[in-house]
Amino acid sequence: MTNIQEDQPLLQTESHASTTNQAATIHQSLLLYALISLAILGGVLFGFEVSVMSGAMLVLEHDPSYRDSLNSSFNQGFLISAFVIGAMLGSSLAGTGQERAGRKWTIILAASVYMFGVGVSIMSHQYSVLFIGRLITGFSVGLLCTTVPLYVAELSPKQVRGTLVTANQLFICVGILLGFVVDNSFKCHHGQDFCASHSLPHWKWMLMSALPIAMMLQLGFLAFAPRTPRFLVKQGELKEAEDVLLMFNHPSTAAYELAEVIEANKQPVATWRDVLQPNVLYGIYIGGMLSAIQQFSGVNAVNFYAQTVITDAGFSKSRAFFFSIFIGVIKVFFVGLAMLFIDRAGRRILMIIGITGMTISTLLLASMFQLREDHGDLTTQQGWVALIALFTFMGFYEISLGPAVWLYLSEIFPLNVKGKALSISGVLNWIFTLAVSQSFPIMMNAWYPGGVFFLFGGLCLLSGFWIVAYLPETK
Repeated sequence: MTNIQEDQPLLQTESHASTTNQAATIHQSLLLYALISLAILGGVLFGFEVSVMSGAMLVLEHDPSYRDSLNSSFNQGFLISAFVIGAMLGSSLAGTGQERAGRKWTIILAASVYMFGVGVSIMSHQYSVLFIGRLITGFSVGLLCTTVPLYVAELSPKQVRGTLVTANQLFICVGILLGFVVDNSFKCHHGQDFCASHSLPHWKWMLMSALPIAMMLQLGFLAFAPRTPRFLVKQGELKEAEDVLLMFNHPSTAAYELAEVIEANKQPVATWRDVLQPNVLYGIYIGGMLSAIQQFSGVNAVNFYAQTVITDAGFSKSRAFFFSIFIGVIKVFFVGLAMLFIDRAGRRILMIIGITGMTISTLLLASMFQLREDHGDLTTQQGWVALIALFTFMGFYEISLGPAVWLYLSEIFPLNVKGKALSISGVLNWIFTLAVSQSFPIMMNAWYPGGVFFLFGGLCLLSGFWIVAYLPETK
């Protein structure tokens, strides 16, 4: 009897310790997910800027201050490309900011530059000033798209790192959806091509709608976000690095991860000469081909000009704004599916399935455009076939090329040259994006929609042959 009574306090102590440890783990997880959610608001801004201009352009081209400038398909493409050029510059310079100021302050800077760029855009009254505003906005997004995944990866515990980094792609799609919703909310009604509220044209309301998100990102990082352990170790601030790791990890795990970071920091810094090694050059070839396949599939022609494509399929401008929302919904749903299957099924099989579906969908859409060219209009049923083909194309893209290409790029390079090799692949991706965004309106004007999408379908078909023949599995 005495032994039982003596054992009870011990059992109660162990139970209390277990409850305390569980509560601490829950607190650490909540804090981690709150900070990661804050960081990937940068992904939301990226996605928003990819899609919002597609609707804004349909109002902007009828603004009396811009009508003459935007009569040219080259100028239309050049204005869209201003964002891409800025993003390419921001992406290529992000590494310098990340190493000198750290990931945290690079994100704060990017959010500040974003707000300034949007301010220039909405204060503009001529094409050249708006171009500069879009260039600055793109520069900020280039900083964010490179720095946010790095911040998330370096802050996250190893066991959830892959999931949380992939979640950034999901939030980019959420941003794209948000852009389409904003476009639909500020579209012109009653058959009007141009409209304004409170002395501001609706296209300016569209562009400024994400300012609260940028402000949340900036103020949240200023107030709550820590610097990453890897950057702190590089600065020699080991105690601060340990404190950050303890925020999200058990002490033993934190000590192990700190030792890993310190050891990794001792590795010699790669030079550009190291990039010329045959295995690295092969990785750059694979990365360059994947970036080309991703962009020349036509996906950003749809993202940047979604409502224009839908109106070319025979739908009214008002319905085009509404249906573009479903493109965003489909993107979010299918990238969520990709997150579930990409590790189970493998990257290569999803790429094969995706490019096959994209080829069929694009050629079907092109055929509907060809029928319209031949007969002057599409029947209601044919219009819906074109719309469903567009939706299907986007779904197949998001379950394959959307997330898988970026995952391939993170896995195909040796660790010591990964940063430099990724920067090359990132710049190549933006160059291909620029080529599509600039040429698409020119091709649509010089040819006809069917011809353009037959070209995209042919490129998807050729891409499928290359994927089957040459793409390795990195699972």
